[in-house]
Amino acid sequence: SEVINVDHVRLISGEDMYGTGISLAANAYLSIEVKHCHVERIHLSGGGSDSAPAGSFFVDADYVTLRECRSDSSATRGFEYSTDSGYVSLIDCIVDGAETGFLGHDSNSSRLVNCAARNCSTSGFVRCRNLSNCWVDGYSSTDYGFYACHRISSSMVFGCTHTGFYDCYRISACEVN
Repeated sequence: SEVINVDHVRLISGEDMYGTGISLAANAYLSIEVKHCHVERIHLSGGGSDSAPAGSFFVDADYVTLRECRSDSSATRGFEYSTDSGYVSLIDCIVDGAETGFLGHDSNSSRLVNCAARNCSTSGFVRCRNLSNCWVDGYSSTDYGFYACHRISSSMVFGCTHTGFYDCYRISACEVN
């Protein structure tokens, strides 16, 4: 297992039309540890760590932006940002097939816009704040769509087996189908 640490880079951009792909081994993840870093069009397959609390994409710095990134088949979480991270932005990001799609650790200053979680086993979004136009497609196998998330607008949940919005507050114009 190998961790890819990003600690001195300001921009990582996949220039392929569909995103630059990286296959991660078990317990490997991309760790972003520098303020103001932007990551765009990167597609990670596999990875996610049980030993270190980290999703395939793991943010541990302030003012980080991930745009048009994708995580497939993570063993744990697709995207995760630490409790110490502030002003993290996830825009147009997708998780397909993880235990949990997005884990936000209650960061009140972070935001998720146009993000999607598909076919995650437990939850699409957990402890995230400031979500707009996000959606969960549970494929009849995801327990919760949004779990303990706050300030959610114009978001949708499909195909969850338990609850679309569980322990969530300040919800506006959302739908469970």
